[in-house]
Amino acid sequence: MNPFLVIILTAALSSIFTLCLGYYVMRKLLQEHAQKNAQKFIEQMKDEIGPVIEARVKQGVKDGVAAIPSREVLRETTRTMAKTGADIVGDTLKPLLSKRGSNRRSSSYKDQNPKD
Repeated sequence: MNPFLVIILTAALSSIFTLCLGYYVMRKLLQEHAQKNAQKFIEQMKDEIGPVIEARVKQGVKDGVAAIPSREVLRETTRTMAKTGADIVGDTLKPLLSKRGSNRRSSSYKDQNPKD
């Protein structure tokens, strides 16, 4: 083999190995550094925003409980909704049942009076 070619190949392989090792080491260091910074940021956000969110949630629950209508209003609303639902179902079924009944009547009429 040509000595010049051996020197070039050795230098190229050495450079590739060095680059791969450097990439691996830098990746590990940067990953650890990023995780530490992320943990610090999360803890800082918990300390700063946590109490504000907690206060808002408590206020929302208090407002929600205060806004619940009385038992009478709930009962009347439930009755109204049930009546409306029954009316809708009844209005939907009436045309279907009337068509079905008229078909039966007309077919029995034709069976009794074949001349028509």
